[in-house]
Amino acid sequence: MNTNQRNKPWWLLFHLLGLDAPLAALAWALVYVHVFSIIDIPNEPIFLLCIAVWVFLLITRLIDISIRKDIPAISWKASFFHAHLFPLCLLLLCALLAIFWMSFFYVGRYFLSLILPPFLLWLFSVSLPCMWRHFSNAQILLQSWAFALSCSAPAWFCLIYQSPAGMLSFPPTLALTVLIFLFLLGRRDSGRELNERCAFLHAALPIGIFLLLIYCIAAAWLAGASEKPFYYAIAMGAAFLQILDRLRLLLPMALITTLGWLLIALPAFFSHLFFI
Repeated sequence: MNTNQRNKPWWLLFHLLGLDAPLAALAWALVYVHVFSIIDIPNEPIFLLCIAVWVFLLITRLIDISIRKDIPAISWKASFFHAHLFPLCLLLLCALLAIFWMSFFYVGRYFLSLILPPFLLWLFSVSLPCMWRHFSNAQILLQSWAFALSCSAPAWFCLIYQSPAGMLSFPPTLALTVLIFLFLLGRRDSGRELNERCAFLHAALPIGIFLLLIYCIAAAWLAGASEKPFYYAIAMGAAFLQILDRLRLLLPMALITTLGWLLIALPAFFSHLFFI
């Protein structure tokens, strides 16, 4: 192990292993359960969601490291993945086998129909890396929509009176998609050189966060009692993104990146514990 690896702080390992995004997915999945007033939900769909998010995140990071290793936001992770590539690939293989086993023997084909749309969105967003170099914002939007749909799948699995097609355009899911899109957009541009295009996006990011905050406040006022906490949580997440954007010049990039998914998860946990 080289000196650079030994000097990495212990808290960085949680992010490097990709455990932060599944935690955020778990938090928002629990909020969806309360939105639909589900009293009891099986553990298998929630567990499968966390494993799938971890697998997709790890594959996406490996693709980014192999294609865009010159970007500072990617290069500082590359040494960790190169040093631990074999054990990570072994864990990835075990996770994929667990996904297939649980999909066919525990949750059933109906749940597969619910996770198929986010899977296809994610697959399309990573399958054409040459095209996404020119349309990176569209790639981030697809991945954000896939994440939001995945979080809603366990709750939708327990609904009998809702059509599976409705999950694609469910308003709280679209609002969550925008929150994740703004989060990933800010994370991507923070690691680039401040050229003219990135400077424009960096300046526009607070505007998008403010508009999302206003929308969530208005939507919460008009929504039913079960959906209000969801919009409040997204509004809180938008406020956290604004704070994170202000801290970019004060804290190391590694710390900002590590805090990102945790700040996305925190509003959902607050909503789950206090607002519902």
